[in-house]
Amino acid sequence: MPRKGTTRNFTGIAPPEQPDLNSLITALEGLGSSEPSKKTSSQDKDAHPSSGYLSTPDLDSSAATRTPSTSAATPSITDVEDPDRNPQWYHLTQTKDRGLALITARRIPAGTLILSEPALIKIPLSAENDSSAIDTKVKALSKSERKQYLQLFNAKGGGGHVSQASGIYNSNCYDTKAFDDEGGSCIGAMSSRINHSCLPNITFSYVPVAQVTMAMTVGLSPVDGVNALRCGIMQFRAIKNISKGKELLSNYEKSIFAGRKLRSERLRRHYGFDCLCEACAPTSEFWERSDARRKAMEDCVRAGAAYEREWMARGDHSEDKHEEEEAHKLVAENAIAKLRKLEGLLLKEGLAYTPLANCYKSLARWTARMGQDAMPWLEKEQQVVIRCFGRDSLRARTLAALLSQKGDVATGTG
Repeated sequence: MPRKGTTRNFTGIAPPEQPDLNSLITALEGLGSSEPSKKTSSQDKDAHPSSGYLSTPDLDSSAATRTPSTSAATPSITDVEDPDRNPQWYHLTQTKDRGLALITARRIPAGTLILSEPALIKIPLSAENDSSAIDTKVKALSKSERKQYLQLFNAKGGGGHVSQASGIYNSNCYDTKAFDDEGGSCIGAMSSRINHSCLPNITFSYVPVAQVTMAMTVGLSPVDGVNALRCGIMQFRAIKNISKGKELLSNYEKSIFAGRKLRSERLRRHYGFDCLCEACAPTSEFWERSDARRKAMEDCVRAGAAYEREWMARGDHSEDKHEEEEAHKLVAENAIAKLRKLEGLLLKEGLAYTPLANCYKSLARWTARMGQDAMPWLEKEQQVVIRCFGRDSLRARTLAALLSQKGDVATGTG
């Protein structure tokens, strides 16, 4: 089923009290490397094979009775009153050609928590393909919530409450597997108004029910407070500085290394619109080369996966230990070179969010394998993770514990 989000990420491991560098880096690698975004249908998962190192993005959705589109350009807008949501960072607006959108009300620094809202509905992984489960959840909403829900964009069309409820959910839900052991997905009222871009300026994260505290519900209405404790909290942060008057855009498409043709086909099939971001509708020579950059990224990732397999398959096959060590060193050096190239490509393309954090994570791992100090790469990873998911996210806390332990060792206090 379509959903904004990918798979496997950084949940399920509590920060160890005394983490060992190599083992914890290995654990972090094993937690996966995808970026949460809108879900896509299960039959489409292998449409664009990507390496296990860095899958990505976020998905978001659209408004009722519209064909959502994606342009970073500021649209012609008319403010829509929305007194129940925090107006500090954005206005919900009506565009001429793309329906509703979120437009920034002021300059937003990178890392800012722009939107935090209780999910309206949370569906576990086991029930995601059960339309009756979605329908039951929608019927359980209050009258005002149900009205709000049924006004959301439905890429699938159809009639009747059951099919309409499922179509809306599948058009707007976000994958929560990266943040919640239960997996599954959720949908939010304001989150569903965020349009798509292959060059996003915000990214999605999720606070699962088990991590929601009463303090997080302060300032919420009684209904929203109950929803937060029942369905968790959806959050969006700026992954770069965003100027006033710009649209807030998330990435629906998980295969970020795919070329514009394949991305367009998938977006049109799942969501019914043509993306007009600079990577898809280039207006300069720089953006004409976007496909080449993304193909080079994928090549780097595939090479990294091959080096990983070569490293894991290594053994004492040579009687010359020095020769064996040199061979292992060469594998690590080649992997690091590819990852450094990937880092540069991601930064040039403006994809400085989860894929970049995962790149730094891999660089830390390979550097540690070389017997060198991995701290600089871990610190870079931490910076990106905090910007994308917040300082209190599990991945950020795990990295903080690791860096603290390494700092204690370096100063002789550990």
